[in-house]
Amino acid sequence: NEDGKIDMLKIALKKLASLLRSSDKVSIVTYSTTASIYMNATPGNNADKINTAIDALVCNGITMGGLGLDLAFSVAKKNFINNANNKVILVTDGKFTSTESKQYNTMEKLISKMRSKKIALTVFSVGNLVEKTKDNLRKLSEIGGGTYAHLENENMAVEEMIDEAKNLGVFTK
Repeated sequence: NEDGKIDMLKIALKKLASLLRSSDKVSIVTYSTTASIYMNATPGNNADKINTAIDALVCNGITMGGLGLDLAFSVAKKNFINNANNKVILVTDGKFTSTESKQYNTMEKLISKMRSKKIALTVFSVGNLVEKTKDNLRKLSEIGGGTYAHLENENMAVEEMIDEAKNLGVFTK
């Protein structure tokens, strides 16, 4: 939660949520010390529930990105919608635990497998990251058939979230 990153993300996520339709579903998975389903699949037109969940998000613990991806893809598979844009959007400071950072190959295999099942991965990073971390996150999004952006300020975050909402993805074009 350094430098107001979480506040910037909440604004951007609420903008993204405002563009959702009743046929869309959104779930929120958190991945600090453990990974957990923070909000079960909710129709996109249930703005009150989605915004309340976004407002209550907090940063704490360590970053268990691999566990978060495992759970997020599991949730995406469970809520898969045929002929739709199914994706996981990973928002991270990129500071995975040292053990998980060494397991990028495992993450890449999972992401590739999910892409073959028509579930894409988009990655948004925040904070002061070294180029190697940005490159690793960019690679994960490429493997997942999604997009990558490093969000440096609120305007950029909102713009990228809007672009992502408009992106039809690799499977519905």
